Amino acid sequence: MPKPLVYVHRAGSWYPLYMNEDNEQRLRSFARVASGGSREEPVPPEELVRDMAGAEVIVSLNGVGVLDITTEVLQQVGTVRAAFVSHWWGQHETARETWGAAGVEIFDVSDANSEAVAEWTVAAALMGVRHLVEFNRALKSGSPWGEPRRVYGMLAESVVGLVGLGRVGRHVARRLHAFGATVIVHDAYLSAEAALEAGVRLVPLEELLRTADVISVHLPVTDETRRLFGARELGWIRDGAVLINSARSVLFDPEALVAELKKSRFTALIDVFEQEDPLPADHPFRSMDNVFITPHVAGDTGPMFTRCGRTAIEAARRYLGGKS
Repeated sequence: MPKPLVYVHRAGSWYPLYMNEDNEQRLRSFARVASGGSREEPVPPEELVRDMAGAEVIVSLNGVGVLDITTEVLQQVGTVRAAFVSHWWGQHETARETWGAAGVEIFDVSDANSEAVAEWTVAAALMGVRHLVEFNRALKSGSPWGEPRRVYGMLAESVVGLVGLGRVGRHVARRLHAFGATVIVHDAYLSAEAALEAGVRLVPLEELLRTADVISVHLPVTDETRRLFGARELGWIRDGAVLINSARSVLFDPEALVAELKKSRFTALIDVFEQEDPLPADHPFRSMDNVFITPHVAGDTGPMFTRCGRTAIEAARRYLGGKS
């Protein structure tokens, strides 16, 4: 009996990051493989129909090329039953609609990326609460001990406010609980029962911003969340707090954020910006001592990509029942 056919859609130059030799072997151990591989240019519909003929499953590594696979293409192929999305990036929301319209069941197996972002977030929280950047700067500038040394906190004694408890937020909450932190959450769509199950307390946004020692933002970009944090909301953040953003910059009013940070009332650890390619050399964040910045790397690590590919492959294996 032939192995089932799995189609791995083109991921452009990102393909080798997800599909190393081990992942290629894993996939071929239980499936025949058709793939767009590292191809950058769009694949014509007739070529896709030919290459996907008989495919039961799509492994979707990232957002590159997902719009090539239209409802019409899937209907012509007629055999695709499921798609496994390893890295929820780019045009996958549109793919949900177009693939779903062809009767394809879509599985989100992107936890590896969410976990990578959660790790960065907890690292940022630790750096902020323990003021590691400030101590490093003080010692390198000649201070003997970086005084005052004992005015800073620890996560075990901190209240951490998460704005949003989605995929990443839940991973962050679990890790914070392991440190002994108290976790409060503002999420307009989280039920009281779900909050109780996650071990967090639901609070209004104003209460969270006024009381949390650490504030971390984990919201998607929607009409409701765009520019959610303006001058008023940023003014609610208490003096001495730590603000973390590994989500999207458009959640903040950029001018209001710069203006508030210039007051040096609180510190910020930021991984995302309005303009990232590259961050302008004269951007205010580059020269602000109370702002720690990284170049959108919270979820961008080599092991994350490899793990994303492996997770999708293993999910496809389970779905296909180990057919060979």
